[in-house]
Amino acid sequence: MYTASMDNQLVDVIAKDYSLKSTHKFIEANIHYKKCSFVGVDLTESSYVRVKFSDCNFTGTNLAKVNLKQVEFYGCKIDTASFLQGTFKSVTFNNCIINDTLFCEASVLKLLRFADCELSKLDMRAMVVKDKIDFRDSTLSDIWGISSLKQVIISASQLTMISPVLALEAGISVTD
Repeated sequence: MYTASMDNQLVDVIAKDYSLKSTHKFIEANIHYKKCSFVGVDLTESSYVRVKFSDCNFTGTNLAKVNLKQVEFYGCKIDTASFLQGTFKSVTFNNCIINDTLFCEASVLKLLRFADCELSKLDMRAMVVKDKIDFRDSTLSDIWGISSLKQVIISASQLTMISPVLALEAGISVTD
């Protein structure tokens, strides 16, 4: 585990490979992971506070029941991962590619933002949103459960991207 300096600056961890390790119930604060690999890592019930992940790979990562507070993912690849029942408080995904990932039953306590991300095949069913989820400036494709989310922010152009899923989830048949 890495600890922060006394002045609350982020400690850099660069190009570390955590692949296929189990760090169940891991607790980290004030860390900046750069170009690290978390491929296949089990981070179930872990907590991250004031942590930044830059250009990291989260393919197949289990983040179920993770607690994220003031966390930023920048330029990360997140594929076939799980944030099942995770808690998000002031979390930003910026310039990330997120594919085939579960956010089911997660709780958004304070703003969850996806900025300039490519989002496809996300499952957001049964999420509890107490603040807002901001999708503006991201590409959306196959976002399941979006029709049941409250306080979602999208742009007008994104409405056309998600309208097929909204129609399907609402039981609307569209025919020519």
